[in-house]
Amino acid sequence: MTADSTHRARWPSRVLWLALAGLAGLTALAATAPWWWLGEVACSFRWQLGWACAALALALTCVARLSHGVARLSHDAAPQVRRWLAAALALLALYHLAPQLALWWPTAHEPRAGREFTVASANLFIASTDTSGFVEWVRATQPDVLGVTEVNSTWRAVCEQLADLYPVRLYHPQDAGIVTAGTYGTGLLSRLPLSSSTVHEHGNLGGFVEAELVLDGAPLHVVMLHPNRPGRGGKWERREALLERVLGDVVYREHSVLMGDFNTTSYSPRFGAILERTRLSDSRAGFGRQPTFDTKRIVPGLSVDIDHVLVGASIDVLERRAVAVRGSDHRYVEARLSLATR
Repeated sequence: MTADSTHRARWPSRVLWLALAGLAGLTALAATAPWWWLGEVACSFRWQLGWACAALALALTCVARLSHGVARLSHDAAPQVRRWLAAALALLALYHLAPQLALWWPTAHEPRAGREFTVASANLFIASTDTSGFVEWVRATQPDVLGVTEVNSTWRAVCEQLADLYPVRLYHPQDAGIVTAGTYGTGLLSRLPLSSSTVHEHGNLGGFVEAELVLDGAPLHVVMLHPNRPGRGGKWERREALLERVLGDVVYREHSVLMGDFNTTSYSPRFGAILERTRLSDSRAGFGRQPTFDTKRIVPGLSVDIDHVLVGASIDVLERRAVAVRGSDHRYVEARLSLATR
């Protein structure tokens, strides 16, 4: 084999090794998620990292089985080493993919007898110029409890026009006079009667809405939130601080629903802490991954799950889906639930 042909034969191997180094580096970066925002961002894309690891494992396996001449692509590593690397990558792929693959696994118990109701969480998209898609969706689906985020002055006016469907309308900020086109507000709209409510105000951290509703005589506790996204300039710290308030200021019970745009994927250590400390469950269990946000403005195809509905032990999830609605850059989350009767 000539020097030129040897050089040409080696470049695919070098690409594989560079890809391996890149995946290892990104996995290591994702492991730093508890401590800084860039680790949190990397952690959000573990689903994609898992499939990349699986693809590279397959590529290394194919290289290891090539003929003797092509096997020299990896002249500095024996075929056995490549097979071991492929096996390690397959395990790493499983590590990344397993948490969300498990969401397709059927739940262990059958739904109990109870009172059915529907909830939805909708990120309205503050920059949207099309409000009709949201209004059409609301009037078609009419969820009993509707949480909305990125509620600026335009969207607040739209929500107020839904008073015929939703007599209960709670907002953060409470004072409509301070809401502008740039306000990232949060709202909770309900067709169910209101027992009590609290709008939690936390200054530059933001806030969230808490309500005690009545469902056919039974109490239903709902919290709606939208913390900052992880990022530089203190955004990650503000997100962490507000989520800590959401966990520390509220008592969660078996009849609680916590929903909204968490700006936190289920891969995040913070998401695990939310489940542990609230004792709530992810409503996606048995229904699949259901991503709600696509980073197409940055890198096409990297969809993540940042909009969530969590439920207490007395609430069964009968149906759950993420739907695209015209005018929003997020998918809305719809859930048909049942509050178990005792």
